[in-house]
Amino acid sequence: MPVKQAYSSLFIGIAFLAISACVTRALQQPVEGPYTLKVTISGLHCCQGSLRLAVYNSDTAWMRDNAMVRGRIIIVQKDTELIEIHGLAKGEYAIAVFQDINGNGKLDRWFWFLPREPYGFSNNGERFGPVSFARAAVLVPEVSELDIRMRTIGGR
Repeated sequence: MPVKQAYSSLFIGIAFLAISACVTRALQQPVEGPYTLKVTISGLHCCQGSLRLAVYNSDTAWMRDNAMVRGRIIIVQKDTELIEIHGLAKGEYAIAVFQDINGNGKLDRWFWFLPREPYGFSNNGERFGPVSFARAAVLVPEVSELDIRMRTIGGR
């Protein structure tokens, strides 16, 4: 594995550790508004585990513990799921998501940093490397529907 790809995978693994903690705690920053974002997530392992989704509204909050504005956990029942995020104010939002196949509440990793379970970002992020808030961000209400394709580096 090239060095750049290894460091990129390390970042992704660390980032999803933070997402896992955020969604599990479900502590949310107050953001209220009239808008809904419909998120279609494809490439899931059908009928296995749960889907953990976190919504962020700033670069400083992006994938930081306890900094999401919305979080959702659903049971995966199909290979494509639709999640509606309600009550958003006008602004920029970025989404990070992973499928917790074995139900242990965290993103499992190979060698402590390579994600073993499917993961994804709004705007479908980078294949390898850090996904910035700017790259993942969408404008609400200009964008009301979003597609995320799940990715798997190694494993399941």
